[in-house]
Amino acid sequence: MLIANTGTTKATLIKAHAEWLFAKHLPMENPVSKVHHPDQDPAVMGAGAIRTINMGEFSFDFDGHLTIFGEGEPHPRAPKIFVIGYVKYKDDLGILRRTYFGRQFDRVKRRFIEVDHPAYEYAD
Repeated sequence: MLIANTGTTKATLIKAHAEWLFAKHLPMENPVSKVHHPDQDPAVMGAGAIRTINMGEFSFDFDGHLTIFGEGEPHPRAPKIFVIGYVKYKDDLGILRRTYFGRQFDRVKRRFIEVDHPAYEYAD
């Protein structure tokens, strides 16, 4: 997964965390916001810089019918596929910030789209 500094000044990346979630619906409370993840070594990202987050691989089988990126319709009981996480950083003024995100895989468009949920799409 890629993250980008879309601002016009540098930012210092403190932590980037993302994880897979397979469910029919997003939980009401964002599970990522409740767990402490240790910070990583800070990395300065210039304006427009892009960095990779290693999320690990996954594989699963749902009644032997679920194909995530393949052709055809998914199984009717197949769970939705989400990526949830956050980016913790200091801006150019030294202010600590967090941006939370949630994306759902759209099987028709074959890409992840932003979720419309205030517990998953916000910045503090």
